[in-house]
Amino acid sequence: MFYLNHANAFNEMRFDFTLFCVVQQPYAVDVYDEFVMRGNTAVLKCHVPGLVQDYVTITSWIRDGSFVIRPTALAGDRFSIFLTGELHIRRVDHADGLQKYRCETRHRLTGETVLSATSGRLLVTETFRDSPPRITDSKRMLKIPEGETLEVPCAAQGFPVPTYEWYRKENRDRLAPLQIGNRLLQLDGTLVLREARVEDSGQYVCKVQNTAGSDSAETEILVTAPLSAQVLPKLQSVDVGKSATFNCSSSGHPVVTIEWMKDGMPLRAGSRIEFPSRDVVHLTYVQRDDKGMFQCFVSNDFDSAQGTAQLSLGDYPPSLLETFTDQTLEPGPSVTLKCVAQGNPLPQIIWTLDSGTIPENTRFRLGDYVRTGRDSTEVVSYVNITSVRPEDGGLYECEASNDVGKATHSARVNVFGPPFVRSMSNMSVVAGETLRLQCPVGGHPIETIKWEKDGVRLPLNHRQKVFPNGTLLVRNIEKASDSGPYKCSASNADGITAENSLHIKVIVRPLIEPFAFPKSLQTGQRFSVLCTVTEGDPPIRIQWIKDGLQSFLASAHDGVRSVVVTPFSTTLVFESLAPEHRGNYTCVASNAAGTMSHTAPMVIHVPPRWRIEPGDTSVIKSRSAVVDCQADGFPIPRIRWTRAEGDVASEFRPISSSSRLHVFENGSLVIHSVEEGDDGHYLCQATNGIGQGLSKVIRLSVHVAAHFKSKFRAESVRKGEDAKLICEAIGDRPLQITWLKDKQSFEPQIDLRYELTETVLGSGTTSELTIRRADRRDSALYTCIASNAFGQDDTNIQLIMQEPPDAPQDVKVLEFGSRIAKLGWSAPYSGNSPITHFILHYKEEADRWQQKSWNITIPGNENNVVVRGLQPVTFYHFRLYAENILGKSEPSNVVHLRMDQEAPGGPPQKVKARATGAHVVKVTWKPPRKDLQFGLIKGYYVGYKEAGSKDTFIYKTLNAKGGENFIEETQLTDLKKFTEYAIIVQAFNAKGAGPPTDQVLVKTLQNDPPGSPVLKVSFTNQTAIGLTWDQTETDNPVQGYILYHKWDMGDWQETELSATEMEYSLYELKCGSRYQFYVTAFNSVGRGVPSDILRTKTDGRAPVAPDKQSMLSINQTSAAVHLDAWHDGGCPLTSFAVRYRQQRQQVWNLVTEGGPEGAGRSHDRLRNQVILDDLIPGTWYRLQVTAHNEAGSTDAEYTFVTNPVSSDTAPSYPVNDDNAQELPLYLDINILVPAAVSLAVVIALVILVCVIMYKRSSQDTNQTGGNSDTYSNRKCQVHENVQMTKWRKALSRKLFQDLREVITTLHHTPRHGSLLKNKKKQRQDRQWKNHYMLLSNALHVLRDQIFTFIITLVKCQNFSSKLPKVHVWMMSELHQVAYFGKNLRKRPSRTNTTAINCLQIAAALVEAENLTDIHKGEDVLQLVQLFLMDVGSTKAKVKNVGVNS
Repeated sequence: MFYLNHANAFNEMRFDFTLFCVVQQPYAVDVYDEFVMRGNTAVLKCHVPGLVQDYVTITSWIRDGSFVIRPTALAGDRFSIFLTGELHIRRVDHADGLQKYRCETRHRLTGETVLSATSGRLLVTETFRDSPPRITDSKRMLKIPEGETLEVPCAAQGFPVPTYEWYRKENRDRLAPLQIGNRLLQLDGTLVLREARVEDSGQYVCKVQNTAGSDSAETEILVTAPLSAQVLPKLQSVDVGKSATFNCSSSGHPVVTIEWMKDGMPLRAGSRIEFPSRDVVHLTYVQRDDKGMFQCFVSNDFDSAQGTAQLSLGDYPPSLLETFTDQTLEPGPSVTLKCVAQGNPLPQIIWTLDSGTIPENTRFRLGDYVRTGRDSTEVVSYVNITSVRPEDGGLYECEASNDVGKATHSARVNVFGPPFVRSMSNMSVVAGETLRLQCPVGGHPIETIKWEKDGVRLPLNHRQKVFPNGTLLVRNIEKASDSGPYKCSASNADGITAENSLHIKVIVRPLIEPFAFPKSLQTGQRFSVLCTVTEGDPPIRIQWIKDGLQSFLASAHDGVRSVVVTPFSTTLVFESLAPEHRGNYTCVASNAAGTMSHTAPMVIHVPPRWRIEPGDTSVIKSRSAVVDCQADGFPIPRIRWTRAEGDVASEFRPISSSSRLHVFENGSLVIHSVEEGDDGHYLCQATNGIGQGLSKVIRLSVHVAAHFKSKFRAESVRKGEDAKLICEAIGDRPLQITWLKDKQSFEPQIDLRYELTETVLGSGTTSELTIRRADRRDSALYTCIASNAFGQDDTNIQLIMQEPPDAPQDVKVLEFGSRIAKLGWSAPYSGNSPITHFILHYKEEADRWQQKSWNITIPGNENNVVVRGLQPVTFYHFRLYAENILGKSEPSNVVHLRMDQEAPGGPPQKVKARATGAHVVKVTWKPPRKDLQFGLIKGYYVGYKEAGSKDTFIYKTLNAKGGENFIEETQLTDLKKFTEYAIIVQAFNAKGAGPPTDQVLVKTLQNDPPGSPVLKVSFTNQTAIGLTWDQTETDNPVQGYILYHKWDMGDWQETELSATEMEYSLYELKCGSRYQFYVTAFNSVGRGVPSDILRTKTDGRAPVAPDKQSMLSINQTSAAVHLDAWHDGGCPLTSFAVRYRQQRQQVWNLVTEGGPEGAGRSHDRLRNQVILDDLIPGTWYRLQVTAHNEAGSTDAEYTFVTNPVSSDTAPSYPVNDDNAQELPLYLDINILVPAAVSLAVVIALVILVCVIMYKRSSQDTNQTGGNSDTYSNRKCQVHENVQMTKWRKALSRKLFQDLREVITTLHHTPRHGSLLKNKKKQRQDRQWKNHYMLLSNALHVLRDQIFTFIITLVKCQNFSSKLPKVHVWMMSELHQVAYFGKNLRKRPSRTNTTAINCLQIAAALVEAENLTDIHKGEDVLQLVQLFLMDVGSTKAKVKNVGVNS
């Protein structure tokens, strides 16, 4: 600690500062390997020794010796270097693990640059086990100067790759999300703060999260600005008693403390000093000692500044505003002498007469008072002399004085009269000083003034001088010659003389004979020193002072005493010298004349003695050892360390300082990074040349804490092989080693696949963990922890299970054009082996992968590829493979892409041009070749110009708005008559125009064809239409007409007519039908423009339905439908269609006009009616009749009810199905079908359980078969794979075809009342028998094929693992089926539910045994799923026909 004093005439200031000294020494920097999960952020650290860590800056990182990484904060950059030197690599992939990294440092004081001695690598691993994020790097506090850029680290690892969010803490710890903008940038977890401002200081929170969990870290950001301070006002002048305030104006950040000082001393609050705030000091009442310098010190942990201001009192020296003058007076009158002075503080005025006091008698009166003016306060002082006399004359003087200064004025007052010398007081004068005497003379005028000593007129020598005004001056006065009486006499011209005298006594100060202490004094000696006063007037007082302390008193118990030898000498006696007697001794002699002193230093040589005695020390290797060895003595002892060679404390050799070993000035021995070789005996010696000195042998014991040579390594093993993990711990025994798996407690002894062995070595212990037949679950981070009495350490071993990679993920099209496409993807799980390359497989949509496709090989570190040479507007399929040294992955999902359009690549085809008039040319063409269109043709440009001319083509644009209906033709009009033209055609699409066709030449005609006639209808009836037309006037005569006509649903027909025929009628047309007509005139030039198409129709319309009363006649069991009640609409009726059904049924019974198809129906053509018989009395029916004629058809629907049997029986209304007549349960096919299916499934499952149990017992009996079982299983797998394929095809083709046919047929089964009347009639019904046989066959096939399916599964699968649970479930379902017949009427849907549950049991058995791993049995699972869907469909359809469901 150092301090600096700064002083001037008014005050003194002190500054404290600390000086640090750094020893230059070599140092080494290391970089270690780091573990990181792929896709996360890796953190590499530059390890700098602690001795130089505060002075070394990491300037850059170097990758593979060439690529230099420097601090940047650019968006998209994957690298960040932080203030503390860490390197963050974002979005790590396997390519980063193939490179080496080194750091470069620079010493801030020496400028030395050092490259790390070792290089580090990233050990990139993959995992698919969810792992919550764990923050691996963050900072609690970061400091950045204002205006600079700061990168705030936040790195975490987890799976899936976590996301980062930054917040800022506000009031009450509320977290506010950061708004990423111009100054704030987020690079994954790194927060970049540009152009830092003071208001950016605060607490920031980084939150990381994924689906497995979250983590957070806080960072305090401190933006600093240079401190400055200014105290205002800089200069303040305040009167005593008033108040004063100083304000400390500071800038910069942060301002931690503000300290006030006055004249270098801390300023404390008190009764007069207040601190309203830390930057304001207020003095309520200023006193005189408040004058001085006030200092404001502003500081923080990094910077400090100060401001100063001066407080001065409102003091100024006195000044005389009014004075008196020389006066010569006659005796008798009164005289007043006055002085007026001002000053701050108010001055005091003192009067003297001839340097003496004013005479004290009644004629002299002194007084003063204070006079306050407009701008100042004045002191008025006066001397009044009443009845002045000659002896009152003399030199009068007034002196005004205050703390700042003084002011004097003198003037002589002369009073006429004889001389008069006033009396003078005797004086004592110290020898060697100057004597000044003023002769107090009165009267006027005075001729002479003289001084005498012992009757002799002065001066006598060079030391004496007499002035004309009566002043005597004696320099260097001596006692022998200058002591005695002195007389002053004054005379005038008349010879009148006056005199007076005084006595001068000269006194002498003490004079001390110098003394000194010998230099050879040592502790324990006896010694005395004599102080003798050789001169000086008695009485003389002698005392001793040590080190300037007045309170030093010699006393016997200190071993020091003072002995008075004579009145003028004293001896200081030390009975036994001790170190504390050392110091400066002063002898002080004083008398009435003054004080004299003499100082001499006493130095005592003290042999060394221990202040801190060294002792044996133990230290752990790699830590620092400090052995204190300190001694006191005078001179200061010198500490020297030596070390013994070998284990015996002998043959000590000096220790020299190095980068590890230092001997400090205070004697402490420091060894940094202690090594095992530092163990041994050390000798500390302290000597100063006094005595033999001190020495002490100590033992330094070095212990080795448990540690590992490496902190991390990765071990790779192929799936199914044995893995061996070895960790070798070093340290003092006993050593204890434990294992962790993924940072969780782990006991290898529990799993038989794990084997743990330990071997004790000379320097430590080796633990080996063997994993038999390693698989993916063993891929983890294993931690080996070693501990002993001196410490604990751990090392991490990443076990990487290697296998072929997974299929690439997120394959998608990034960009595409007409012939180029860019695809990107996310790197898949690499199988813990670097992906060597990707293979892009693509083809056109219509091609097969195996027949026509293309491959592109992409390097494994790429994640996109550009495919070239594609065809526009073509559909492509892309899939991607990943490959490593272990094999190739499955293909990715197929990506479909339709290429973009391109301007057509070929011209239109078959361009033809034909002149249709003198000014019109008709141009026709065909579209370009399909493979050259390159997109949807939007239209055409038809260009034309006169043949042979150099003019540019005139283009006519045709938009193909009609799409496929667009006709590729156009007419060019306004051409020149009988002129040859060149014509070209270009196709265009959304991307532009294609190439033009070759020029086609055509010549316009000399004349035009006829104009367009105007076509009109003259008459219509049921079978004929008459037409007329008018021909527009034309220069060319018409030679004839062509009439075009067609029925709406027919083809165009033409009829040629002569020029004189202007009307035409068409006969034998269809009644009530629509027709189209147009007519074209022609002449010698050709056909003219056709007329507009005329649309009309013949008379008549579709049939008109009658009302219900006219249509129907109803009794109890039949109904008559009167077809002759229909109106033909003007066109003869051609046919009828009749169908009917009960109101609550779904199936219609069809009856045609040609007669009935079954018994019970008849058709009477004479009466034009249809009889519906075998109806049920009192039942509602729905009837639909469709009538047809040439004009169309008409549908009519009627609802009617048959008459009841008697008048007491009400008809059955269709409003509520509860009143409908129900079928007997044993005959209702909607219950019979699901019941039969359920029973078949239950029987099959019972057989399945029996076979499985038998199979299980058989396998238990044959387990001794060894390898033969394995062979049999494989044989079974191969054989049954073929059988299962055939069986699946047969089952899916036969079984489900039959089942669907059953379900479909049920919808069309006629279930009218006659089927319910008697069973005999049902059995005779041929249609019912067909359905019944079809259902029976389907159930038999279902039973047999399910049984075959179950036997096949049992033969090749072992269901022992999940059979108990399935068995219990199935037995519960069978128990419910046992009550089927009993509960069927109440819960008929239970049968369907049971059937579905039993099928789900079969599906569970298939899925539980992972059938797809052996047979690739997707078809089997699909069969089961289809079966379930069909049963569910059956249930839904049963519900539709009204059965409880």
